[in-house]
Amino acid sequence: MVSIHRPHTLIELAMARSLLAAHDIPYFVHNGGYASLYPGMQIGLLNVPTIMVPPSAADFARELLRAYLIDVEDHLQPRAE
Repeated sequence: MVSIHRPHTLIELAMARSLLAAHDIPYFVHNGGYASLYPGMQIGLLNVPTIMVPPSAADFARELLRAYLIDVEDHLQPRAE
């Protein structure tokens, strides 16, 4: 498995998961459960979700996520208000 994306929010994670599933790309979310269990400060391997795919699908998955998530990335970021 190869790491392809580290979403900043759980909404971005849900979008990435749905995109990969819609295109039949097998994936695994490392720390997927801990990210929602321990929200707040993001600490590397503790609570940062990482999307992983097989090496054969990595290029297509990166291209797919880049095409869809780059436009909405600013809208998904938390804002201090």
